Amino acid sequence: MGTDRKPSRELIEQELQKSIDRTTWADLRTHLVRDVIILVSPELPLLEAALGTATDDEAQVAAWIRSGLLKKPSHDQLEAWEKDLDRPFLMVVVQPFILIQILN
Repeated sequence: MGTDRKPSRELIEQELQKSIDRTTWADLRTHLVRDVIILVSPELPLLEAALGTATDDEAQVAAWIRSGLLKKPSHDQLEAWEKDLDRPFLMVVVQPFILIQILN
């Protein structure tokens, strides 16, 4: 009998923490064509958003979306970032999404 145990929430959190990285808009913009970029509000820790997404916490993710803490970047934001390709972000990949948070 095979073991199809899911990794623990703690293990997922550790892996996500290790994969959070700094990047710039110049590197992120290529992912727009796949429509996978999700903007995480500064009020929500990126790791928390990634963990909720990775563990399929549908109720929590839906609440974040309703409250505007998770959303697609707006047209105005995208235009501004295109004028500032060096704008820094934190990012983490939670397949199929790329969660980003603006760094100031």
